[in-house]
Amino acid sequence: MVEPGSFDWYREELQRAADEHVFGVATVGRVREYTEDEKEILGPSAEVPVKLLEGNSIIVRLTQQGYSVVGNSRLYTTLDHLFRAISPKWNEKREEDLIAMLDKIVAANDRD
Repeated sequence: MVEPGSFDWYREELQRAADEHVFGVATVGRVREYTEDEKEILGPSAEVPVKLLEGNSIIVRLTQQGYSVVGNSRLYTTLDHLFRAISPKWNEKREEDLIAMLDKIVAANDRD
């Protein structure tokens, strides 16, 4: 088991969260390994590259304070909130997927 608050915990948590949100982005990379110097400077955290559906690439960072885009000091409590705030196409894709799921439920209920 990974110790909460450790570098490994942040890496695993960020990769899990990023993988759950892959439906609304073009690509999600792998969480990168920090060098020992970076660990000392950044403290417990993790970063993952993400290419948005809009075509721009960002690096998402997870720290004890929350999620952020590297180069921007705004913090978000969840990765969901971050993507909602910065990617209109992520929002559109999420809504399309939710409507498709609801349509399947309605169709299944209509057959019963």
